[in-house]
Amino acid sequence: MKEQIRKINQLVADGALTADEAADLIEALMQGERTETERVAPDAGTPPPPPDAPKPPVDQISGFFQDLERMAREKTESIDWADLGRKMNEGAKRGRDIVRETIDDISKGSVNLGWLGTSEHKSIDLPLMVPTGKVLRIENPIGDIHIHGGKEIGNVRAEASIRGASLDDAKAKADQYTLTIEESDHAVVIKQPDMTGLNVDLHIELNGFAAIEVRAESGDIHIHETGAGVRINSRSGDIHLSGLNGAIEVSSDSGNVHVSNVTATILNIEHKSGDVSLENIRGNVSARTASGDVSAKRLESKVISLETVSGDIAVSLINAVSGTVNIRTVSGDANIEIPANSDSRVSISTLNGEVAFSGELSEEHRTAQRITGRIGEGTGVLDISAVTGDIAVHVSLP
Repeated sequence: MKEQIRKINQLVADGALTADEAADLIEALMQGERTETERVAPDAGTPPPPPDAPKPPVDQISGFFQDLERMAREKTESIDWADLGRKMNEGAKRGRDIVRETIDDISKGSVNLGWLGTSEHKSIDLPLMVPTGKVLRIENPIGDIHIHGGKEIGNVRAEASIRGASLDDAKAKADQYTLTIEESDHAVVIKQPDMTGLNVDLHIELNGFAAIEVRAESGDIHIHETGAGVRINSRSGDIHLSGLNGAIEVSSDSGNVHVSNVTATILNIEHKSGDVSLENIRGNVSARTASGDVSAKRLESKVISLETVSGDIAVSLINAVSGTVNIRTVSGDANIEIPANSDSRVSISTLNGEVAFSGELSEEHRTAQRITGRIGEGTGVLDISAVTGDIAVHVSLP
């Protein structure tokens, strides 16, 4: 199964699968393996199964991958990965028939394997001017996005890879491909044509500074020195942000998120799978991830909310705690560093783990799994909790 998962991960890396579609396939593999593991070994006297007996799910899915590789060599044209994942998942649960039907569909050409065909490449360079006060909006379903602000002259370079069922098909699509730039009263919009097999990497140099909005399905996003806020909605890919100033909103399904050297009116991150790394942040912070670690270094924030369901949290604060700091992890450890001149009520608790606080507290109450008390007058709130994990708070000297 490791080799099959490796192949699925490679398809994600190549942009052929989204993270959700890959998850469906991997879940089907794991379901099949669990079903095979649960099979009871036959008694010594039990005769072997007849030659035409249904194969166990693991064998079914292994056969599926063999057929898939055969389709790759034959350059079959199309596949709906979301539907395929659902069928494989059902096949792992219900037996051989549905997986067999899926393979038959592939053989008949009713699903798309266009990503396995020939590809053509095309580069386009266009001037880009974003007037002061307008937003730069980017719609790029598949491909990396690189944006650098503060340039004297604006420019966008699109490096497109277009896959086709044949060389002639790929060339025809490449000839038709063009990058679209539109301007409205409020925004300059860069978008891609509706074309199958299209993967476009964008390299943008921004004249001066502007707010950015990005909508993407798959690909890494890099936005640096744009001097304004940003809003990102992405399904799969790493996100790197730095040199921003304003409201920062990130919604992402999978990949790592790294934000550094920003001044934010609000920094809000909603993330499903992957690590979140924050460094040198000034402004209020809210970050949540379902699966992944959260690292927040050198924060200068009055209001902080950090949450992870499965992962560790590490935080270091520059300014004294005098506002509201809430930190939650369901399964993971939390390590927090705060200045000694903080002024807040303190509550640290875990259901299954240990707690530690290195400084002195007024009105202190300590048990192995809970510490409460007050630093200074208790103006703010420092509230840290875990379900399973240790919590340690270190008070740094001035």
